[in-house]
Amino acid sequence: MTAARRLVDAIPPKEWARPRIEGYEVDRVVGKGAFATVWRAVKTDTGAIAALKVLRVDLATNIVFERFANEIEVMKQLRHRYIASILESRIDRSVGYYAMDLIEGGSLGEYSKKNRLNALQSIRLMWRVCKGLAHAHERGIIHRDLKPSNIMVTLDGIPKIVDFGLSKSMFKVPSENALQTVDGSLIGTPLFMAPEQARGEIQKVDHRTDIFAAGVILYIMLLRKHPFKVDPGCSAKTVQELASGKPRIPTEFHPSFNARLQQILMRALAVDQDERYQSALELAQDLKEFVRSRVKEYSDSVDESSTVHTR
Repeated sequence: MTAARRLVDAIPPKEWARPRIEGYEVDRVVGKGAFATVWRAVKTDTGAIAALKVLRVDLATNIVFERFANEIEVMKQLRHRYIASILESRIDRSVGYYAMDLIEGGSLGEYSKKNRLNALQSIRLMWRVCKGLAHAHERGIIHRDLKPSNIMVTLDGIPKIVDFGLSKSMFKVPSENALQTVDGSLIGTPLFMAPEQARGEIQKVDHRTDIFAAGVILYIMLLRKHPFKVDPGCSAKTVQELASGKPRIPTEFHPSFNARLQQILMRALAVDQDERYQSALELAQDLKEFVRSRVKEYSDSVDESSTVHTR
């Protein structure tokens, strides 16, 4: 049990009481964590629907406040079609929140399951995610916790990367505890950690760490298997496997798996960072070209303006 969960259990959250945020009519909870909740809300002066991420200031530690403030600052820097945009924010000892557009299609995992995405639709979604990552990386921002629940998808199939709470700047020297959470464990979600994260190699965590996570997500979407021999029920074993293991090639599960797509996946999942894709844009381009090679009528004009129709 994490320190965050122990704290919540010790101090019940009072059913995550509805917050009062000036300028908003708060409706209902759409997501919750140890220190923050996400609420559906209506902006009273415009009628616009928004998602409010509200910090539990009564539970938050200084580290949590700093992380929330960092998330706000990072999201203010990022303006991209495939990254959720922050609309406004406030943080002090009495209240902490930020507002963004409400994304009602669900997380990547939920959207994929509901719409039964085929391989090409999954690849299209992930190349767009990679373009969003590239935008962040160009501005020196590494996400460090990319996973399906941190990728929301609109009803018309546009992915939006969210939750930059664990992000860091590539231009700053990492501190001694830069890879640790509030309870001292490694930062990031074990199933999507890159080997350098799992080994705790702080100085090696860079934009290629996000590329590895993107590779894991796509691999799971296509194969319904994790590329490593992980134990989802045991974080310690999972971290150990990611730190020292090797990814399994897709043909191990499906002998007829496309050779070019396998090459793309295995490069994204290279244990050695220097053998991985060196930019998210490069990975996005290879995924785009793969789709083009399989769908001859596909065109650049469709690329950025169309939605992913799955129904």
